Amino acid sequence: MRFGLGPLDGAVSAAFATVTDGRRWLGDQTLTNPGNMRRLRGEQVDLLNRQPLPLRQRFDILEMLHPQIAFVQEEISKRYTGKPLPLADAEAGAFNANMRLWQAVTTGYLRCLDEAITGGASERTLATLVQCALATLLAEQVDRVRSFAQPGPEHWSRLHQLIAYAEDRGIAATQTVDEARYGAQPVTPLAVYAEILLLHAINATEFATRPQRIVRWARLWSGKLSLLTAPPEDLQIVPMCVDLDSSLPPSPFPAKDAQRPRFLDTSTLAGSIKACLMGLANRKTPLELQLGDDVSKNACEAMLQRLFQCWCKGGMQRPPDRQAATGTVEMAVGVESIWYQLAGTPFKQPRPSDELLRREREEIATFGHVSGRAEMQAVDTSKLTVEADWQIVNESRNGMRLLHAAGKLGQRIGIGHLFALRRSPTEPFALASVRWLMMDAEGALHVGVQLMPGSATPISFRIAGVNAKDAWRPAFVLCAAPAPEQRVLPAVVFR
Repeated sequence: MRFGLGPLDGAVSAAFATVTDGRRWLGDQTLTNPGNMRRLRGEQVDLLNRQPLPLRQRFDILEMLHPQIAFVQEEISKRYTGKPLPLADAEAGAFNANMRLWQAVTTGYLRCLDEAITGGASERTLATLVQCALATLLAEQVDRVRSFAQPGPEHWSRLHQLIAYAEDRGIAATQTVDEARYGAQPVTPLAVYAEILLLHAINATEFATRPQRIVRWARLWSGKLSLLTAPPEDLQIVPMCVDLDSSLPPSPFPAKDAQRPRFLDTSTLAGSIKACLMGLANRKTPLELQLGDDVSKNACEAMLQRLFQCWCKGGMQRPPDRQAATGTVEMAVGVESIWYQLAGTPFKQPRPSDELLRREREEIATFGHVSGRAEMQAVDTSKLTVEADWQIVNESRNGMRLLHAAGKLGQRIGIGHLFALRRSPTEPFALASVRWLMMDAEGALHVGVQLMPGSATPISFRIAGVNAKDAWRPAFVLCAAPAPEQRVLPAVVFR
């Protein structure tokens, strides 16, 4: 077996073995429960992967199932897209099940490719099968982006293995038609491979809540990359470097011990991005530049500049004072937890609530005095403790990269979340927000934080107005002389 596939034992037969029977089976399934739909389709794909089938028959079944699988995977992905990490049990279960189904579909296309190689199929057939396998790996990676998860070594090994085979057979640039995934626009195995590398290079997990724009732009320009065996002469535009015999992701620098180094030239891509920036400067709209109608001109310009830096210049420039660091920090996550750590007491309403007053009146009527239990019931400190064991990876004056090893984490963390941190119990807490985060293949959580300058003081506030009935909420004042004071308020209070 060329791709390390399991045996074709056929111990248990699938519910169908032809496209006609498959369509009939799909027609008998209910469409009201996405989780059940995903489970049933996954079971059938696993069984088909163990059955001996003719190449064309297996391929046609996978193509027939693709729209159904893509739909159900998209529906299930809503359960974990952009959710704080670590995922809750139900969210993690949905994510892992989606990964298993994508991997099963990839295995199906690899079986087709293995049979095509053995049977001496045409170059166009081989290119189509490589492209379909790569497109399924791309779909898996997009799902990982949605949940801030990084692919593991097996993912990269499979990708490199496929494009290496395509290169050996001279089919990496062979155009194929994949209407289900790419419409009428021809696509090549190399373009799909490049699309995956572009998604990784931009650190697309920063856009996990809405990855569609980044995915669309990566697809728009993926055909502009070329695969070279030696670095280009002009290195003002930095290529993406890969080792096709490794299980490593792309890097701006070639590995010293690379066995089969390759360089993806991005100079043509750089020209396209520059042309779009020029068009925006000349008052063209993003829609006129084929960049979509879901982004403003200013946001589009900022995003293109970021893409140019990540795709064509070797990555974002670090601040000059960014350096490796060691040590650990304590972290208080959430507004109420931060308020508790800064004030020394849990946040309470400045005056008793109606519910608390009612309880006190009942206690006076029953016992002749207030027992104090009413106030105790209104305060819950069980979730206001700090999280320890966060390791500092690097730091600058305005930010840090933190790492929490795989294991139990009390509070979940998401993009934009507010928290406070300190290096030791003797130091004051500093406010910070989550800029980006990701979960690596080993389950460790990486977080990029932006520090807010100044010392934080806890305050309370509420929305003012003639008929204002909003409760008081915790907030903070930041003092960083000579700059004016700044208020840090929960985002949910704005309407």
